[in-house]
Amino acid sequence: MRVPLIRQAENAECGLACLAMVLGAYGDERGLAGLRGKQGVSNRGLSLNDLVDLAELNQLDARALRIELEDLRQLRTPAILHWNMSHFVVLVAADRQGIEILDPARGRRRCRWSEVSKSFSGVVLEIWPSSGFAPIRERRRVHWRRLLGPLHGLFSGLGRIALLAVMLELLVLVSPLFVQTVIDQVLVSRDLGLLGALAIAFSVLLGLQVLAGASRTWSITTLTQSLGFAWQSRLQKHLLRLPLDFFQKRSLGEVLSRFDSLQTLQSALSSGLVELVMDSIMAILVVTLMFSFSAKLAALTVGILLINLSLRALLIRAIHERSERVITAAADLNSFAVESVRGIQSLRVIGTESRRGRLWQDRVAGTFNEQLSLDRLNLWLRCSQQLLNGLERILIVFLGAGLVLQNVFTVGFLIAYLAYRDQFVARATVLVDRIVEFRMLKLHAERLSDITDCDPEPENPGVAFERVATFSARGLSFRYGEHDPWVIDQLDLQVSAGETLAIVGASGCGKSTLLKLLLGLLPSSGGAIAVNGRMLERGDFPALRRVCGVVMQDDQLFAGTIAENIAGFDAEPDADRIWRAAQQASIDGDIEAFPMRYHTLVGDMGASLSGGQKQRLLLARALYRQPQLLLLDEATSHLDVSSEKRVNQAVRELGLATIIIAHRPETIAMADRVVVLQQGRVAREYRPQQPLRCVDGGANEPEPLRAQV
Repeated sequence: MRVPLIRQAENAECGLACLAMVLGAYGDERGLAGLRGKQGVSNRGLSLNDLVDLAELNQLDARALRIELEDLRQLRTPAILHWNMSHFVVLVAADRQGIEILDPARGRRRCRWSEVSKSFSGVVLEIWPSSGFAPIRERRRVHWRRLLGPLHGLFSGLGRIALLAVMLELLVLVSPLFVQTVIDQVLVSRDLGLLGALAIAFSVLLGLQVLAGASRTWSITTLTQSLGFAWQSRLQKHLLRLPLDFFQKRSLGEVLSRFDSLQTLQSALSSGLVELVMDSIMAILVVTLMFSFSAKLAALTVGILLINLSLRALLIRAIHERSERVITAAADLNSFAVESVRGIQSLRVIGTESRRGRLWQDRVAGTFNEQLSLDRLNLWLRCSQQLLNGLERILIVFLGAGLVLQNVFTVGFLIAYLAYRDQFVARATVLVDRIVEFRMLKLHAERLSDITDCDPEPENPGVAFERVATFSARGLSFRYGEHDPWVIDQLDLQVSAGETLAIVGASGCGKSTLLKLLLGLLPSSGGAIAVNGRMLERGDFPALRRVCGVVMQDDQLFAGTIAENIAGFDAEPDADRIWRAAQQASIDGDIEAFPMRYHTLVGDMGASLSGGQKQRLLLARALYRQPQLLLLDEATSHLDVSSEKRVNQAVRELGLATIIIAHRPETIAMADRVVVLQQGRVAREYRPQQPLRCVDGGANEPEPLRAQV
């Protein structure tokens, strides 16, 4: 039974990928994307019980077992193994030396029993088709039109390149005739006039050949650049419009590495496609000429080529799998590198730079080892081809020389044949390489399809909110996956213009998630959100966010000046609004103290600023938008008491509908109403009875406030 290898695209979908592989072994062709569309997985992954439930939903019988290591050889395969206490893999086979597994994160692997004993937790899931199992034949296909978008200029550019290539190849075909004519006619007749005429004629042909080659190369370069810019711009635009959970479920390096796949596709579909067609045509023309010279010699050359093709065909699967491992290892290395550089301060604080460096080095070594494995396979294949081609050439020279001695060939005829033979072998070798390369394009296309097949956030272009009088949620519910507990459960709340609503509760009770739901950053599992009494559709949230000022708990500044960050990199920033927003956020004094004032560079993600300065800049960015609705998640948690008072007072004076998430009593006290969130529900709602008389860490706040905070 053949089990297909299916790699996980999200961080925590190894269990779903393993189930997709088992289904594939029994003829179900939906793959991971098909299962993900119907049975989504949260970023927390699946438990063994969840896998059993999913298997039963797909008409599979399953049983979870705890077994000893030696019992693995008795299992019905394919089976799912619990691996390294946090991962799932598919067991394909087991023998005396070890086991073969399909790892959705690392690919096909062969593990010795010593490694198995370290990684296998002892828990296994046996799965087999139930009596009602009917495999679904919905093979996921790569949608090239969706992947590449409109192909404006591609076919006209390819046609121009093909025309130049035809001219070039015809000139190349004529070149061997120069040597044959000189040897067979000029040297025999000692005709210097003919020699000069031939030299001039072939010099002109050489000039045309160089000119055609340069024109072809320049056409390929310009086509590649223009298409590359268009395709990459389209992919970037699509990526930035994807839902938030797409990025939360994938590592940064994995997402960025898919742009490398775009470059591979771009190169193959511009220059590679023309070369594939032209090499095919030229190989046919040249081999036809070779058969017209000598059928026996040509048959020998073609026979060796077929042997080379057979070797390639036998190794194509191994090349594909090792190439996939190289790409995955490189993406993991990139993610680890970015994470290490971003978190250098934390590494210094906890003193683990050396340990982190060793882990980084291990990933570098792993990437190099995967590349070395691929290079070793390609080297073996290349050496085999060189050996076969070399032996074939020796035989051709041996047999051809015999034909010359028998007066069947002339010397010039043999030399011309060898020239055509060399052309054919070169063309055929490149042609085979191109065919393998195009077979590999499916790997890169599938990686890109993870982005392009994901639907962007919908947007209703005709929707606009000029004024937000009321903002409410009714029966709002949310959970990350079908098998996860409810984070928000049937929640109702409302805030009106000029009113401030504070949401409090224990850490992890869903306050930040609620804010993302209210903004449409996460799709709700139930309930509705309304503005001015009008229920919002999914495509209305982009318009809502345009009239919102938002500061999230993990918001970021971007490389640029302070003014650019406050204005949100507006194409036409308003200097007065920038200054006013900075003043309202109580950051104007700090900015004026900087040497370059509003033109001061904030550094990468605000690295040059303190935590309080970053929070006030983020608040200024939110206020610059002149919002109708303000949503703040711990927006003043890093401020001192006096700064927080000034900021809270400025926000209060704006008279906006405001929702704040806070833990500090000083911030909660400014609210008109306080909602206590517990287990995803509103446990209590109350109004602060009086303003704070003093601030000393929470000892003297009003009694109802102290009881809830």
